[in-house]
Amino acid sequence: MNSTLPAAPARERTGDEVSAGRYRLMADKIEADPSLLDIPLANIARWLANGHSALQRLEGWRAMLLEAKASRAGLQTVLDILRDEEWEAMYVERFLALPKDFEQRGTRPAVMEFPSLIKLITAVCARAAGRRVILFGSSSLFASFPDADPVEIGTAVTIDADFFIEPDDYAVRTALEEALVEDQEYHNTHGFYGDFVDLRMAEQFQAGWRERLVPMPGFDNVFALHPMDMAVSKEVATASSRLDKRFGRRPADRGLKDINTLVALIRAGRLDREELDCRERALEHESAMVVECGLVLRTLIELSAPR
Repeated sequence: MNSTLPAAPARERTGDEVSAGRYRLMADKIEADPSLLDIPLANIARWLANGHSALQRLEGWRAMLLEAKASRAGLQTVLDILRDEEWEAMYVERFLALPKDFEQRGTRPAVMEFPSLIKLITAVCARAAGRRVILFGSSSLFASFPDADPVEIGTAVTIDADFFIEPDDYAVRTALEEALVEDQEYHNTHGFYGDFVDLRMAEQFQAGWRERLVPMPGFDNVFALHPMDMAVSKEVATASSRLDKRFGRRPADRGLKDINTLVALIRAGRLDREELDCRERALEHESAMVVECGLVLRTLIELSAPR
């Protein structure tokens, strides 16, 4: 590494995490003012009018919301979902998303699908001309499985995409952040956003990850992490966040969101758990991380076991 460069930023990677506290706050707000349910209902009406592909799901959730407006029992169902941190509830929570400022009545789509990702990548490429774009995180799975249902590959609660720009350029990343990150114009208009990360953060990836990059369909200069490299990075990130919480270095860990992505891939036969274990064991960790990674693996085994 060039010693003249500043240290890589210790930026909290919140784009690929689910904020359980925010959903509980939504539940409290809706319980106090059920008229807020008009916001997700307006979302659904707009998505249906625009030809959203998840027709059956949207119709089902619209029926659920209308029942919530009509009866206390229906309202309680929605409140229970918003206060539930399990995987299936997270999927619905994203479709019920309200603005951070509850006084605003804006609407945003809430589930990343392949066409939505393509639009976001196109916007990135337009602002990073001549540079290689590399996706990592959950959205990178669409390069390998472009036709997969988001539920099947564990991306159903993803509304962002993580990007490296190569060669890395702070000015370019700043320009991208001004337009395409959370709460900026693109996010407010389309409902999805990008996170643009210092390329030096890729030093934590397993050796050889560049050789295993997967081309993104439809682009000459856009690539994504191989699913196995993505999986290893998520297992390690989850273990690291748990260790940091255990030692008081952060107030909360990453929860089950990343684990649930891996569980979905394993159940769908798109990720080999034994190979994941071998890949992770090949990494050099301090003893505490070895133990924590083992605990994460145990959770994966338990959750991915046949029901």
